[in-house]
Amino acid sequence: MRTCLNCGSKTTRIHNTAKGTPYEHWAKYKDGFLCFKCHAKLINGPKQKSKLLRWTPMGKQIILKENPRKGICSLCGKQGRTGMHHLQYHKDDPLKDTVELCVPCHNKQHIRQRDLKGRYI
Repeated sequence: MRTCLNCGSKTTRIHNTAKGTPYEHWAKYKDGFLCFKCHAKLINGPKQKSKLLRWTPMGKQIILKENPRKGICSLCGKQGRTGMHHLQYHKDDPLKDTVELCVPCHNKQHIRQRDLKGRYI
């Protein structure tokens, strides 16, 4: 039977798999295990409370101090859900040459680029 290294608990949260099979959620930590609550406090807690933002453009994860999105489309000015569109992608600086677009404008940009280059980007 497992015991939490932090609180000494012998029980943890029970999860269900996609098929409905229950399993106990234990996290490996140093030479033992942490229960779900201690793992959330000690491991996940500090990361979630920080103001750092993880962004993964083109499969490369970068950490930003502030969110580059403001929630306003650069083309039509509509407020709401937006995404970052790369006019040109730079591996060393993923935010260079990006614009924030709403979903309809983002789709129009991709269609426009496909028509100009003859392929989908």
